[in-house]
Amino acid sequence: IWDEWRIRSTLRRKDVRLVHILWGEFATPRLARWCVPKGIPLIGSFHASARRQESVFGRRRPFLVYDWITLMSETQKAYFVERGFPASRLSVILHGVDTGFFRPAEPASGPSDGPLRGLIVGSTERDHIFLSEVMRNLPPGVMNLTVVTRSYDDLAAYRGCPGVVTKGWLDDHALLEKYRASDLLLMPLMDSTANNAILESMACGTPVMVNRVGGVPEYVSPECNIVVEGKVVDDWCRKLRDISADRERLVRMRAETRAWAERFDWRTIAAEYLSLYTR
Repeated sequence: IWDEWRIRSTLRRKDVRLVHILWGEFATPRLARWCVPKGIPLIGSFHASARRQESVFGRRRPFLVYDWITLMSETQKAYFVERGFPASRLSVILHGVDTGFFRPAEPASGPSDGPLRGLIVGSTERDHIFLSEVMRNLPPGVMNLTVVTRSYDDLAAYRGCPGVVTKGWLDDHALLEKYRASDLLLMPLMDSTANNAILESMACGTPVMVNRVGGVPEYVSPECNIVVEGKVVDDWCRKLRDISADRERLVRMRAETRAWAERFDWRTIAAEYLSLYTR
């Protein structure tokens, strides 16, 4: 309530034209219509995937206070419309990435020798149990995997798993170097809207291997990444063996992956928000 009082105090300034809550699931003011004076439009952005929306909101419908809502994926829309928010006041604005910071190494490295250098980053919606099974079923020498997550349960899935190194946390600069040094980001997902790790990896020119679920088709091009229809251990193992045998293909994909990621540059995405604010 103290935070909401401070918001209200700030909004007394005459130059405030609108309010945008960037993480509506968790930051929507409980007394939104008290905090935001009449006549100032209230916009909320929501990130949760369709699979998680019910558990995040429960019986609450905090989104009904907004004048406009922006989403990260078309797959989120149905939940809001079915619960009374007008479809005419919903926009999908895809998530962005800092392509100035997350960028390929110069000069670009050639094909790697030895096992593929795989990487998985994060916890939310990642299927670490599935990926640990992939690693246990891969023939020796096909791929080594670095796992970066703070989740103890996720790290525990790889206990005794051959070819796996786990790291609890990396700062942005260390993460940048890890993306650049990897041949492939592996992201078996349970669901997805936007995904920072996927965008950051692609911006570094590192292709992504991911299953087609949720908003993945909106963010990941199968032309320069590896999009798998489902999560079947044998299928993933076969594709990884094929990739391991064709390192030149991975090198060719890197420039295309970076070019694809540039469409998500924050400067491009910001223009869409500015257009919305103007309307």
